[in-house]
Amino acid sequence: GGVKLTLRYDRGGIRYVLPLKLASGLSFGAALVGGAVPTAINFVVYNLVRPLYAARVARNRFRTDERLLEARERALVQMRILAKTAAKHRQDAVDKLGLVILRARYGSRPHEPCGWRP
Repeated sequence: GGVKLTLRYDRGGIRYVLPLKLASGLSFGAALVGGAVPTAINFVVYNLVRPLYAARVARNRFRTDERLLEARERALVQMRILAKTAAKHRQDAVDKLGLVILRARYGSRPHEPCGWRP
């Protein structure tokens, strides 16, 4: 008998259960607390915690995207800087050997076309 409150939390396939006994007998106050506590927790989680978490995730995603764009811009600048040296090495290879490497790839997916160059 009485009023019981069971808190459950699921994460990663594991369920945490916390049974709480609010009152040994059934009374109006115990029933009110037993109904108000879960409702208040639900309100706080859905209206305060989740929007803050979603905003934090959005900020982190934006920062990551900004860093990625900056890294790509730096890589393009480096490619432009090295273009003169690469052209000189290519011309030297043509003059000395007559053999020119047209494309060299490395990484995890060398079979895919590389169309990211400007």
